Amino acid sequence: LTYPGHASIITGEWPAKHAIYANSIFDPGKGEDRGFWYASDIQSKTIWDAAHEAGRIVSSISWPVSAGADSIDWNIPELWNSQYNDEPAWIKQYCKPELSDMLEADGCAIGNSFLAKSESHDEFVASAAESIIKNKHPDLLLVHFLAADIEMHRNGRSSEKLRGIMSRIDGYVEQIMNATKDAGSYDDTTFMVVGDHGFADIKWALRPNVLLAQEGLLTITNDKIADWKAVAQNTGGSAAVYLADPHDGALIKQVKTLLEKHAKDE
Repeated sequence: LTYPGHASIITGEWPAKHAIYANSIFDPGKGEDRGFWYASDIQSKTIWDAAHEAGRIVSSISWPVSAGADSIDWNIPELWNSQYNDEPAWIKQYCKPELSDMLEADGCAIGNSFLAKSESHDEFVASAAESIIKNKHPDLLLVHFLAADIEMHRNGRSSEKLRGIMSRIDGYVEQIMNATKDAGSYDDTTFMVVGDHGFADIKWALRPNVLLAQEGLLTITNDKIADWKAVAQNTGGSAAVYLADPHDGALIKQVKTLLEKHAKDE
């Protein structure tokens, strides 16, 4: 998943240490969809912390788990629509007014940063990066393009649209590289183009919460969790099963037996 991967990229640690184990926190029954948005969620030292301590100027554009990071001078964090706020207004709360005004003046409206509109989002990220390089001269700049990720999540690695999307992202990388040339920093800049996680085409899906509900360990009312003794949180290619009472030996045995029984059930 994206958020654990990005946290590992900027800490050099596994999720077990940096503590970002999914895109969203575990909150059964609340329905808050509270993502791991905040830099304070990371329990390991980040590259932006190290750069800041060294007196460097740091900027980040749509990088996961970055909202509220004191070590990032010019930050446009990644957030999504939720009960807390709509996306652009949400982002502006964590973006310095000076930066927001500068981007608007350069034609980079934060209103174009919706994650669900990945093509316009990526165009915004590239243009914002160009503006920040030109005006703020960061020593460390982190950017997150997501159209390829979204397309593969929806339609797999074999998507007919993927080649065109990757070509477009290549163009955005070139745009950023050209911005450093215009700013006179190209010869002193190292570019790192990395992926956050891999993909595999899937033919079927497992839904362990159906089994847990049938076993009476999970109660759903109006499509929401009303009560639970055991529940699985989907994290993409895997899932974690949580127990309301992790010290209940009988419950542990019941859940383990249930899952093992259906492990090879077509």
